[in-house]
Amino acid sequence: MKTVKLITQLVLFSFLISGCEDDIEGHKIININFTNALTGVGIDSIHCFIGKPGFPYYRTESETLSDKNGNCRLETDFYSSSRSYFVISEDLNFDSQKLFTYRGNDATNKYRLKGNKPYINLGKNTEFKLNFQLIPLTKIVISCEFKKELQGYRNYEFFEKGESIYKLSRGSRYINDKWLVIDKDTDICYVNSTSETKLVYSIKNSANESVYSKAVTIDSVAIRNKTLHVVYD
Repeated sequence: MKTVKLITQLVLFSFLISGCEDDIEGHKIININFTNALTGVGIDSIHCFIGKPGFPYYRTESETLSDKNGNCRLETDFYSSSRSYFVISEDLNFDSQKLFTYRGNDATNKYRLKGNKPYINLGKNTEFKLNFQLIPLTKIVISCEFKKELQGYRNYEFFEKGESIYKLSRGSRYINDKWLVIDKDTDICYVNSTSETKLVYSIKNSANESVYSKAVTIDSVAIRNKTLHVVYD
């Protein structure tokens, strides 16, 4: 159960939890269920934990993996001064306000939480029952080539029903991020496994202004060999 321990996460959770009033202190029980958002079937091996702020990293108080039915349970003793918080392990490879996660140690078996990132105030109740739906993701390889010279960062942004899901940005190996006609490259991305995804691929300059932009629709079910080729022309 390896979890990335970032100071930025610590600052965020400390901010959210600070200033709480009238907390219910004492022993806490959290029952969690993870299901496939499309089939309703439980998903095993999803890691979640209760953390506590510390420096330079947070400290794990309790952790668990969901079982074959998607169920798991966490327990801890909570006090207002402890500022403990509940976390679903997050895949930080995604630049997103959405929560992306994976099963156990298999970082290729990825899911996205339906809805927004959860915030559970442990001071509000003694026992919690949490149900989370996870959208299974499909891995695709995006290959690209250039028909003209462009300068800036290569940028992918993925949309579902008009909503931005996540972004991926890449710089060139050349000085000033210049892309040449001879250049070819590939990226591994993940999209909703059963619905269409709109991909906007662009080149953006240092001021985050788009100097080139095109869009393509990805049908992750029908896409041949899970590969997509895009051209900057």
